Amino acid sequence: EYVSGMNLSQMVHLKYIFNSEYCIYMMGIYEGKNPEYAAMQEDIAANKPIEDILLKYIGRQGTDITGCDFENGLYYLCKDAPVITRFADGTYVLVTSYNGQRVRYINPLEDDDIVEERKEFEEKVHDSGNVFISYVR
Repeated sequence: EYVSGMNLSQMVHLKYIFNSEYCIYMMGIYEGKNPEYAAMQEDIAANKPIEDILLKYIGRQGTDITGCDFENGLYYLCKDAPVITRFADGTYVLVTSYNGQRVRYINPLEDDDIVEERKEFEEKVHDSGNVFISYVR
């Protein structure tokens, strides 16, 4: 149950922290940047505002619109900016496209892009408190 002084529950928690960091890192790659991952991890661990982290590592003004409805949360996709969202289990994913029926996203814990029925995806996001993080292009 313990690995390197951490119990299994702490390891699972770390997996989700790294999961959100990787989504931010992927946003940087999308913008043609090569974010310094270790420095970004330090800034996140220091609880710097997500808006500042996105500006520093992606070069775009970040925005956290957590709590808004689903349509407004994915608005930034229409402006060619991916959106980070979270599921109730703590998994962060990077949404890359959506339409009336389906949502395509990248889950850093999986190997392939995932296409899911919009209603199911929307329920997962709603159950986590409608977390939406993106940036202004």
